[in-house]
Amino acid sequence: MRFQHTLMIFAGLILSAIPVWAQAKFPSVPTAYTATMVMRSSTTSREVVQKIYRNGDELRTQLEMNGKPSASYSVVLMDRHQAYMVMPQAHMCMSIPLSPQLSSAALMQEGESMSSVADAGAGTAQGHLCDIKQVVYHPKQGMPSSARIWLAKDLRNFPVKEVITGPHGETTTITYKDIQLNAPDASLFAKPSNCRAMPSFGGMHVPRP
Repeated sequence: MRFQHTLMIFAGLILSAIPVWAQAKFPSVPTAYTATMVMRSSTTSREVVQKIYRNGDELRTQLEMNGKPSASYSVVLMDRHQAYMVMPQAHMCMSIPLSPQLSSAALMQEGESMSSVADAGAGTAQGHLCDIKQVVYHPKQGMPSSARIWLAKDLRNFPVKEVITGPHGETTTITYKDIQLNAPDASLFAKPSNCRAMPSFGGMHVPRP
C-alpha cells in the first residue's frame, strides 16, 4: 500500500515514479505538458485514470471517471512547498504544507546517489518508437525497486510507458496518452480564494517504498 501511494505521488510530480530518482543520468525529458495517465496494478483489478497538467514545479492532477474529469482536483507547488485539495461541489479547498523533501532539487540529489540506469534496447509503446531504460532504485533501507521505461523519440523522450516492480515483486504499469508538450494555462495552478489551512501535522511527507 505504501509503495502504491508513493507511485501516485511521484508519477505526477516528475513525469514518472522512477526517473525522478535517476533524472541526472537520463536524457532530458519534458517538464511542461498535459497528458492522461493510466495506472494499473498487479495487486488489484482497479484502473486509475488521471489528467495531469505540469509546468516545471507546478502540478495539477484530476481523476477521470467514465472518460470525464471529476470536479475535484489537487494542485502541488513544489517550489513553494504547498498543495491544495479543491472540491468545488462542496465549496471547499484545503491548503496543505509540503515537506521540503518534495522539491525537485532534493529528489534529484537523493536519486543521483541511490539509483542505477542501464540501456535496455529499443521498442514501441503507445504507437511511438522508443529508447528503453532499466532503472534500479537502491534505498538506504529496505529492498530495491526497479522500472523499465519507454522514452518516445518523437516526444522529446517523454516516458509513454513504465513497468514498475516493487520491493515484493508487485508490478504497476503506467501509460500516458493525449500528450501535449506545451505549458498549460497558468490559471490551472492558481490558489482558490476560499482555501483554508489544513491542521498541521508537520508537513506532508512522501513514504518510501
